[in-house]
Amino acid sequence: MDGLLKQPADAAAETPAPEAEAEPAQPEQPEGEQPNVTPEEQAAYSKFMDNALKLIYDPKTFKTVLKSLAGTRDPVDNLANTAAIIVERLTSSAKKAGAPIDPAVLMNGATEIVEDLANTAGPEHARIHDFTQEELNAADIRMKDLVRQLLIKSGAIDPEAMKQEFQGLAQADQQGK
Repeated sequence: MDGLLKQPADAAAETPAPEAEAEPAQPEQPEGEQPNVTPEEQAAYSKFMDNALKLIYDPKTFKTVLKSLAGTRDPVDNLANTAAIIVERLTSSAKKAGAPIDPAVLMNGATEIVEDLANTAGPEHARIHDFTQEELNAADIRMKDLVRQLLIKSGAIDPEAMKQEFQGLAQADQQGK
């Protein structure tokens, strides 16, 4: 698995671990509409994304993020690798803090990170690459596979437990839940 993430050698030294914060305020639901997540799940997701955005846009790390997005000739790989590095850092930091990230929060947040990085790399910002929807989808799939491999290698997740979780999600999807 070595070589899957093309990260500049100095990036690890430049990247501070995100800090734990107080839980953000919960968004209000329109009257009569049932939320599809619990307030606790929403709070965990908001905290994950707050930490991700701090990590991406911190003045100490932002240049490294841009270098990673511009990395090789394949912009989809660059986007997937950059997002995977960020997700792995967040996961490692949470594990060290004794607050592991729920897999649903991790996967949904990881997709949002890909979308945010693609926007940052786009023509209105860094002008690295203007991603199509197909490229975004491909980068999201590649990133999730990289994250899965990294988390298994680090021992952060049990591959058998993950397999069962995804089987449950696939069954729920097939049943339209």
